[in-house]
Amino acid sequence: MSMPAKVEELLKMLSGLLGERNVSAAGETLTVKPSSTGETASVLDLARREKLPVMPEKHVVGPPSPAAPGVRIVLSVEKMNKIHNFDRENMFMTVGPAVPTNEIIKTAANHGVYFPGEHCRHRLPTIGENISACFVEGDPGFKCRHICVCGLEMAFLDGVVVTLDGRFVKEGDCYNLPFLLAGHREKTGVITGVQLQLLPSSSPEAGRYMLAAAFGRADDAFSAASSLVRPGGLVKSILCFDNSFVPSPVEYIKKLFTGPGSPEACILFTIEGPFDQLDSAALDIAGICQSGGAREIIIAAATYQKEMMSQAFSSILAAMDPGGGTDPGGLPPAEGRRLKAMAWQSGTGLWKIFDNDSPNVIPAS
Repeated sequence: MSMPAKVEELLKMLSGLLGERNVSAAGETLTVKPSSTGETASVLDLARREKLPVMPEKHVVGPPSPAAPGVRIVLSVEKMNKIHNFDRENMFMTVGPAVPTNEIIKTAANHGVYFPGEHCRHRLPTIGENISACFVEGDPGFKCRHICVCGLEMAFLDGVVVTLDGRFVKEGDCYNLPFLLAGHREKTGVITGVQLQLLPSSSPEAGRYMLAAAFGRADDAFSAASSLVRPGGLVKSILCFDNSFVPSPVEYIKKLFTGPGSPEACILFTIEGPFDQLDSAALDIAGICQSGGAREIIIAAATYQKEMMSQAFSSILAAMDPGGGTDPGGLPPAEGRRLKAMAWQSGTGLWKIFDNDSPNVIPAS
């Protein structure tokens, strides 16, 4: 059966842009495999001129393209599978979207650094697929524990190419890219390049995580907190508090959790140590909390999350200090309400207790 004249014409045009080996036709569907952002942009430009729908395969940010009848182009970035630049000095690498995530992990390890996407919650084969999975119906949904992506290059289906380069962002964390991309959430974009943050893998103070655990019962929270004191380990501080204690920072903590209802008590942990040990330590703590009755656990490594948790931590500690000058609106009335909090810091080895307006300091057992 002969090829439709329009398809044959387009096949020649696309072959001229990408080479014959990178274009194929089946019925009214033309499949193209560009190898660069420039080639991708040229395909999209041709499709726009010819008024043809383009349906990207995977590696997409934004809403999926609807199936279209008639002649159409299916765009695959599977040939964008190379590591283009490895900058050990500035701790980043630039890769194509189809580079296998495991290859990135191994390349970083071979250079003595750590790629924080090793424990990506999506666990998809390529880096581009993992990034795409962080966007649901176009809305940014990064919930990673790590600084991972610090730059993206994308080609939108209307022909616009954008580059969001982490080297020009003051804080390259998990929040900047979704914020910048929010204006494009109604548009479909093909990921054509990724800039990844690398981390040192040795320094004992290389990294810091904060964890927040929500409990339905306060007694479960205080019991779990007591069991997690480990002198000499990566846990540097523990703060457990009833949610009637110091409303303003507690409100921020409660907003972190997505489960139904308000938790009765929370624990905040700070852990510090080599990046390649932080994940296992964080997951160990999360497991103990979960077995102790926690209904939800948040592990934060991104700058904004840590800053807000640290502020809450400091505010609650200040409220526990009888000589620290609590803000007049900080503590709720004592009448009919039991106020309770416990704080432990590795430097002192002591628990600081606040129970019914009575602060005490006792050794950690």
